[in-house]
Amino acid sequence: MQPGLDLDLLRTFVEVAETRSFTGAGERLGRVQSAVSMQIRRLEDITDSRLFSRTPQKVELTAEGEQLLTFARRILSLSDEALASLREDAPKGRIRFGTSDVASAFLPKILARFTATNPRVELEVICDRSWKLLSALDRGRLDIALVTQSRGRSGGKLLLREAMRWVTSPAHPAHLQEPLPLALYAKGCIYREAAIKALEAAKKPCRIAYSSASLLGVKAAVSAGLAVGIMSKSMISEGLAILDDEADLPPLPSFELSLHFGDSVQAASTRHFADTLALDLQASR
Repeated sequence: MQPGLDLDLLRTFVEVAETRSFTGAGERLGRVQSAVSMQIRRLEDITDSRLFSRTPQKVELTAEGEQLLTFARRILSLSDEALASLREDAPKGRIRFGTSDVASAFLPKILARFTATNPRVELEVICDRSWKLLSALDRGRLDIALVTQSRGRSGGKLLLREAMRWVTSPAHPAHLQEPLPLALYAKGCIYREAAIKALEAAKKPCRIAYSSASLLGVKAAVSAGLAVGIMSKSMISEGLAILDDEADLPPLPSFELSLHFGDSVQAASTRHFADTLALDLQASR
């Protein structure tokens, strides 16, 4: 009789696929790297397929791995939903979650995972500027907020810190223009202000060619070759490239992502969501 697909093996497989690292998957699962490798070998034996292409520098899915990943996610999602719906102590209630537009770039998979495994929790997501979210938090209109700018507010939990980089479109060398055309976030953004100050200090002439409150808008302008932008490593997507030292652009401050809580943080569902968000965000880097 042919062996079936073990849920534990599938879960390990998905973690390796998402983190592109056996070590990273092990940290997420609380297992040593050798145990993760052994589970992947077992799954490859069961499926009679090579699921990953491994080199000392990277781990990539094979075509068979890509095919299995789609099924593995569906199987695990159904399993998690079934178990969560039957547990008497499953978190329940409504969570009003605020996230900045830039922070939302990190969230789709994390939110999908949470809602699938916590079907009794009603998650309401509001996307806005960081200072507006913090104000809403203070007024009791949000339970928890993931922001990029704390604006002097204390008590937040730092989840991520990455260096900001100058980015451009490889097909459109906007960085060669003078004055330097910039695609930046709307007025009030501390990273916009930091970029302009850094260029002024370096005596590098610049102009605002494009301004947007959304990360998607800034990416579109940079991809089209209208301007140079600033982004953290995790925000840089296909079609964008980091400008190297030859561009002679000044260094930028670090990008920070922090979690802030309202009075409802004592609710079990809110605490559970905050813990899940922190763990998944840090593990997905």
